[in-house]
Order: sequence, then structure tokens, then C-alpha cells
Amino acid sequence: MSAKLGHAVCDENGKAKGGKPGNQTGKELRFQSYYKNDKGWNVLRTKDKTVAAKIAKAMTDACNNMAIGYCQTTRGQLQTEAKKVNFNLATVKTPCNCDCSSLVRACCFAAGLSPASFHTEIELKVLMATNAFTQLKEPWTEKDLQAGDILVTKVKGHTAIVVSTTNAPAPVQPTPTVTPPTSARYVEIKGSSVNVRAGDNVNTARLGTVHRGDPPLPYYGVAISGWYKVNYKGRSACISNRADLTKLI
Repeated sequence: MSAKLGHAVCDENGKAKGGKPGNQTGKELRFQSYYKNDKGWNVLRTKDKTVAAKIAKAMTDACNNMAIGYCQTTRGQLQTEAKKVNFNLATVKTPCNCDCSSLVRACCFAAGLSPASFHTEIELKVLMATNAFTQLKEPWTEKDLQAGDILVTKVKGHTAIVVSTTNAPAPVQPTPTVTPPTSARYVEIKGSSVNVRAGDNVNTARLGTVHRGDPPLPYYGVAISGWYKVNYKGRSACISNRADLTKLI
């Protein structure tokens, strides 16, 4: 039995403050196997399984969206941008930041809940006040966790959401549907080697590697936050649009 978590961890410099908007490294928001926190975990579970599934999906969407990054100073940006898209965290396009607790709050809004603003020190109290949660009684173990459970440390510290359990991998967003280009354009490879991925973030499967001098890839548009949509060996794929790695021709 294993549980997979989704959470906001640190900015692109490994710090709590000062990060640029958006997930610069692909690791500011991330999936991680369950671990024991030295501050201890409280576990909150929604009374409605449908709400739990929506919370888990929202965290999955956020961790897969490279437009969402980490910075405590600008932690409220995600709430502002998510509100514009009815809290569909997969469709947030404007680069923005959150921290661990403001991300969990946004996931609650995505599931139809409206908790007051909180940080980890008061998260348990605020979420319980919504009357949508119960607290898992101790002692509990990893095998008792369910997708959609919210973990928050017993003292000020950290919070995360269980996105999947058992040995199944954490769910990922499907590769965006590709619309054929209206005019033929291509992506030229400038870097010595560049990975081609199944989706528009570094957590998706690597389909292969292309090199400087290889034939350019057919271009199908721009994906979220720093990626070109391309045709790679007959299938939809994504590749970084960093100027030192690729060039649209």
C-alpha cells in the first residue's frame, strides 16, 4: 500500500520567498510519495467522496500546470487567477504563485468549498469550520489514507493532499488535443540535445530526445508556460520553447 501526495514545496531557488511567477523548475509544485513529517500529520477527510475526488483532481491539475509556482510573498496570486477560470486549475494560464496552504485552499474552492483564508497553523480549525470534513482518528497509518485527504502538520509547517493510493501512479493530465496549423511552420533544434515530452511539463513522460541538426518538428502552437506543441513521430508532443534550445521557423 502506498499513497502519493501533491503539494507546493519551494521556489525555483529552493527558498520560501523571492520566486518568479510560474513553476520554473517543474518541482515547485510536485508529486511525492507519502512521508512521515517530523511535526506529525493531522488528516482531514471530506464527508462527501465526490468532493474528495474533486480535491485530488484539483491538486493533480495544479502540479501538472507549469503556470503555477511557489512564493510565500505572492501566495495569493493563485486564488486571483484561479477565480478567473472558475477554479479549474488545469486552465490557469497567467504565471502566478502560491504556497502550500493557499494551494490547498484553491483545491477546496475547485471542489465547491469556500473556506476562509488560512495558513498551516490554523488550517485544521478553518477547514473543520466548513462542516465538510472529519478528522481521521489516531492511530492511523499510510494504508488508511484515501485520495482527497488533506494532510496538515500538527504545528505550523506544511500541508499536502493525497492524490492517489495503492500502487497506482498519480493521475496526470492528458496530452492537449492538437489542432493542425493553418500555415506550415516548424520548430528548429538549437540545443545540443532537447527532450520531447508527452505533455507541457517536465513531469510527463519523455518520448525521446532531439539534437541540433535533426530535421525540424512540425509546429502546432504554444502550450502552457514555455512549451511548443509539435508532431513527434506521428503523435502529439511538447518541447521547450527556450530560446537557447529551440527556434520557431
